[in-house]
Amino acid sequence: MSVKFKALTSFRAFGNQIFVQEVLHLLSCDPGLQALMPRFALIIFEGVRCNIAEQKLPVLRNILRLVKTLVDNPQVNIDKCLNDIIPALCLCVVCREFSADPEDKRHFRLREFTAVILANICKRPHLADVRARVTTFLCRMFTDSRANLASLYGALYALGELGCEVLFKYYKFFTFSFSLFMRT
Repeated sequence: MSVKFKALTSFRAFGNQIFVQEVLHLLSCDPGLQALMPRFALIIFEGVRCNIAEQKLPVLRNILRLVKTLVDNPQVNIDKCLNDIIPALCLCVVCREFSADPEDKRHFRLREFTAVILANICKRPHLADVRARVTTFLCRMFTDSRANLASLYGALYALGELGCEVLFKYYKFFTFSFSLFMRT
C-alpha cells in the first residue's frame, strides 16, 4: 500500500505530462484508494500550502488535477477528508498572490479551475452545510479590507459556480462592496 501511494503521488513534481496523465487515469478508476484518502488529503493540504508560499503554479495545477480526479472517482468517498480538502481549495480561490510576476495571468485560470472543483463538492446533496459554510467564507472576502482584486475575482467566480441563487441572494451586498472597492 505504501509503495502504491508513493508511486501515485510522485507525479506532483515531475513535468512529464504523459506520466501525469497515466497516474491521473489510474486514480480516476482505482477502487482501492479509499484506504489512502487520509494520506491524499494531507498531501493536498500541505502541497497547496507550501506551493502557494513558494509560488509554484505548475505543481499547484497538478495537485488540483489530483483533487479533481479523486472527487470524480465514483469508487472513492472523500467526505471524511473534507476538513483538509475544502480549506486547501478555498485558499487557492482567494489567495492574494500565486506568482512573483504581477503580469502572469495564469493564476486566474487556476482560481477558476479550483472554483469548479469546490462547487462540484459543495453541490452534493448531503453536503448542504458545507456549501453554506463555503458561501459564508467567500462572502466574507468582500468585507475584508486586505482582499485584493484577484481574491475578489476568485471569490465571485466560486460563488457563481455554486449557483445563480447564491449570487442573487447577495446581489446588493456585492454591488455595495464593489462600489467601496472602486472608490479606494
